[in-house]
Formats: sequence, structure tokens, C-alpha cells
Amino acid sequence: MKCRHLISKISQSGDKAYYVFKKCLSDTNHHSLVKELEEKEKKQIFDSSRYKSLTDERLRTQKI
Repeated sequence: MKCRHLISKISQSGDKAYYVFKKCLSDTNHHSLVKELEEKEKKQIFDSSRYKSLTDERLRTQKI
């Protein structure tokens, strides 16, 4: 529960706080957690890009 609360507070604080948190994890030898976070970031970027691509395609087909 404490971890969820911490993550919630960090996410509300914006990108800068998130990157400071990742640096803190790295500095304290929690490299596996940093790697896991980065994998989640990649998935989120991929999902977001895929959604945009599908939306763009839908808009193009509606104009035809």
C-alpha cells in the first residue's frame, strides 16, 4: 500500500519527479526496478502510437 501511495504521489508531481525517482532507484542499486519501469514506458509509448495510428487511419477512411 505504501508503494502504491508513493507511485501515485510521484505520478501527480510530473515528469521531473518521475525521473528523479528513477535516478534515486538507480543510485541505490535497484537497477531491476529501473529496467521494469523502462519496459512499462516502452509498452505505453507503443500502445499510444498504435492508438494514434489506428485513429489516423480511421479518419483517413472517413474522408474518402
